[in-house]
Amino acid sequence: MDNNKEKQLGRNSVIDIIKGICILFVIITHYQWTNEQRLMLLFPFWIDMAVPLFMIFSGYLSALSFYKRNFNMTDWYSLSSLFSKLFRFVIPFSIAYFIEVIVEVFVLKRFTLFQIFASYFVGGYGPGGYYFPLMIQFVFLFPFICYVIKKYDFYGLLLMFCINGIYEFLQRIYGMNIELYRLLIFRYVFVISFGVFAYLCREKKIKKKWGLLSFLIGLFFIVLVEYTEYIPKILIYWTRTSFLACLYILPFSYFILKLKSKIKFTPLQILGKASFNIFLTQMVYYQYMSSVVKIYVENDYICLLMNVCLCVIVGILFYFIESPLTKKIISSLTNKKVYIAYTKINNFFWR
Repeated sequence: MDNNKEKQLGRNSVIDIIKGICILFVIITHYQWTNEQRLMLLFPFWIDMAVPLFMIFSGYLSALSFYKRNFNMTDWYSLSSLFSKLFRFVIPFSIAYFIEVIVEVFVLKRFTLFQIFASYFVGGYGPGGYYFPLMIQFVFLFPFICYVIKKYDFYGLLLMFCINGIYEFLQRIYGMNIELYRLLIFRYVFVISFGVFAYLCREKKIKKKWGLLSFLIGLFFIVLVEYTEYIPKILIYWTRTSFLACLYILPFSYFILKLKSKIKFTPLQILGKASFNIFLTQMVYYQYMSSVVKIYVENDYICLLMNVCLCVIVGILFYFIESPLTKKIISSLTNKKVYIAYTKINNFFWR
């Protein structure tokens, strides 16, 4: 996004800073911690909240773009618009996945052609790979979430909360396996909806009692499932980032989104802007390189520091190389000949 567009859409530097912190949390959480260490270091209250925060910000920023550009359903689902949004994820992921395929085929020699093809659509091989298919689904689902929140306001948010709960109930009833569960965006539909709600209600004052209630319910749920012997009956997968646990983080995220863009901290802002590239870098790194580093660096904290530094440095370089390339490819969609072709196809589907 160029500077003019950033200014036009009112880019919030605070969001970039928090995204920068969250991507550090992602790198930290994928280190080889024991469950006892995670609980002792209180990971459920901060480290584990990184991805839900990314989802909230995605909902907020997409709503900002959607309404400030006066988009409607037809605009969003036009082929040129969809390609533009999808390519922002597809191109950098494809680059990272290509590296994974090279290692799998020529170094490890353990995967068939079909497995390589299928693995692309489930996010590759490294930790956190589910995030890519989730964001592809996000592109298609987002306008419907916008419509519900715009039309029904707070009751729309409650509806999305119920839909999230119904999804969790159905996966339990029908015995959905964890691999499929992790790939479907419905487990995050409530927090995405909250991001949209936070944008649409940014000028309204939300009663503090609702924020306190959300915080206390989420806090109670996290303590109950993580620090007692209670075993959930329905929320059996990814319990720490379930929609009930995420209630804990909603007041904090709402406070962040209400802040004006006065806080500046360039290093973290760069990390925030490059967060997807850093995420892809850590995905490849942890899959193939971290075990090698661990052989030579026995101290856990030094090893973790090296992991963070390597993923951040390579991820930022990846961002500065890939981002102009992706922008150039996307801008080519507005090329006259390409535009005419897209328009004809688009008119066929929407006539």
